[in-house]
Amino acid sequence: MRIGERRIAGPLLLAILATLLCACPAREEAERQAESGDPVAAPSPEQTALTPALTELNEYWDSLPTADRSMLEEEGRSLDYYLSQYGDLDRGLLRALVSSFLAARRGESESGGNGSPELQWQFLDIFSGADKDYAVLSVGNFDDDPAQELLHSEQYRCRVLELDGSARELPVLGWDAIRTSLAWDWDGDGVDELVATAYAAEGEAAGTVGLDFVRLDGTVAGSLNGRLLKATQPLADYDGDGRPDLIYDEAASRRIVGLASSGREIWSTEQIMPSVALAVADLDGDGLDELLASGAGAGQSGAASLRAFGSGQEPQPVPGLTGELPGDMPVCAADLDGDGIAELLTQNSIIFPASGKRVELELPDGRSRINFGAFPCKVLPLRRSTGTLFAALILESEDSHRFDALLLWDAAGRLVYSEMFEVAADGLYAVWDGSADRLVLRTEKAILVERVEEQ
Repeated sequence: MRIGERRIAGPLLLAILATLLCACPAREEAERQAESGDPVAAPSPEQTALTPALTELNEYWDSLPTADRSMLEEEGRSLDYYLSQYGDLDRGLLRALVSSFLAARRGESESGGNGSPELQWQFLDIFSGADKDYAVLSVGNFDDDPAQELLHSEQYRCRVLELDGSARELPVLGWDAIRTSLAWDWDGDGVDELVATAYAAEGEAAGTVGLDFVRLDGTVAGSLNGRLLKATQPLADYDGDGRPDLIYDEAASRRIVGLASSGREIWSTEQIMPSVALAVADLDGDGLDELLASGAGAGQSGAASLRAFGSGQEPQPVPGLTGELPGDMPVCAADLDGDGIAELLTQNSIIFPASGKRVELELPDGRSRINFGAFPCKVLPLRRSTGTLFAALILESEDSHRFDALLLWDAAGRLVYSEMFEVAADGLYAVWDGSADRLVLRTEKAILVERVEEQ
């Protein structure tokens, strides 16, 4: 096994269990009865009837070494505890949760490679409603400090999550506001608004009618007639002022427009077809970001038709792209080596537009290529104190069982970290803490943040 590669759930859900345990009514009641001496009511026949799934869980629990079972139960993590926290618990998830807890208690850990320790995860929030699939997480700066926060919005709940675990409740923003995952400072006041798709009012023709920029109090700061581009990286600095700008597809024309705060147009083009931005970064070293997209009328197809579109310049081809599909299709861009020109991450390699050269990606054992999944992909630049990495959340399936893996690469294409989860991981985010990015992971049941040890 490669250094830094992990095949267990690891500490992923450990902090969730510890946090939820504090609020576990069943355990509090058991402790109260133990202290008071009150008799414990015997379970009814209906409660003791075992389904095949529960029988399998009991068999797994009984198969644990006595010392392991004792350690779990002494910490309040009995089988009943896990059943109370996970209504759809199966043997695989139970095994992952138990292995995670026991490994942490024994102090088992591995190096993350490249001098990096393994990632530890701590609980931030849990999905509260039946419609958790519609819950939206938005990364942005929602207060007056330089660090970013995470907005967790559901149909009947909305709150801002700080990386230290604290949170503040907000008014429910309404259906339009919760159907967006993008935050951007529309009015230039330093606090981000939500970029929300506006829908036709009741009685009007169905469909979208534009974009609204919604403040955290639910009021609309501004609107425009258009839609967001399909993009993994929807924001960038197109005018060099150090502030992120927004790109959108204008509804009344074929224009793709770049906007600064308060709707000030920076540049536009009619040469992008379709309305998809594969990557956004400074691809030529001029200090301004460019949008990497297919150019209409380029006379070529596939990756060879890709052009860099930017303010005050003609669309330019990108050195290093050969046109091979799907291996040469970029999914993310960032300056990893610090030379001022971004590198491109593709399925097989990292491409250096500065020279046109490429390095092959180091892949997990047994993999010949990476499938980044449907676009927009779960791939992002990760800014560390030691440099920038590419981070990707990859979905794998083996014998109908789902495994999700977190992979990190450096500028040399070296796989510096690999962690495989035996629970579903549905989203990956980078949140700036004031000095570096912290990873946030969305699982089926909860939101986790990468823990940083205090110096």
